[in-house]
Amino acid sequence: MKWLARILCSITEKILFVLLSAMTVIVFAQVLSRYVFHTPLYWTEEAARYLQIWIVFLGASVGIRRGAHLGFTWFVERARTKMKTACAIISAVGLFAFSVNITYYGTIISLQNLGQLSPGLQMPIAYLYACLPVGGILCIIQLIPILKDLFVLTKTAKASQS
Repeated sequence: MKWLARILCSITEKILFVLLSAMTVIVFAQVLSRYVFHTPLYWTEEAARYLQIWIVFLGASVGIRRGAHLGFTWFVERARTKMKTACAIISAVGLFAFSVNITYYGTIISLQNLGQLSPGLQMPIAYLYACLPVGGILCIIQLIPILKDLFVLTKTAKASQS
C-alpha cells in the first residue's frame, strides 16, 4: 500500500502544479483585462475560485503524506514516547474518519448537483463538488500506511515490554 500512496502523491503533486499554474494565469488575465483593457472577463473569478478549492482538497493528501498539517507540537514534543504515539494514532484516526466522511457526503452532494450549472463557466457544479470524494479518497490512501505503521509500532513496543 505504501507504493500506491507514494505514486499517487507524486501524481497529485504534478496535478497541483498544473492547477496552481492555471490559476496564476487566469488571475493574471483577469487583472490584465480589468485594469489594462477595461473589460473584465466574467468567468475568471469563478474559475480561479474552483481551482483553489481543488488545490486545497488535493493538497490535503500531500500534506498528510509529508506530515505537514497543523498540530499541537509544543505539547507532543514534551510528552513521553507512549503519549507521542497515542497522539499520533488519535490524530491519524481522526483524519481518517474525517476523510471517510467527506468522501461519503461529497459523493452524495456531487451526484445531487449533476444538473446544476455554475453561473460563470456554465459547467456542472458537480465537477466542483467532486473534489470532496477525490480528495477524501486520496487522504484515505495516504493515511492507511501511516495508521499501519503506528499500530505496528505500538504492538512492537508492547511486545518489547513483556
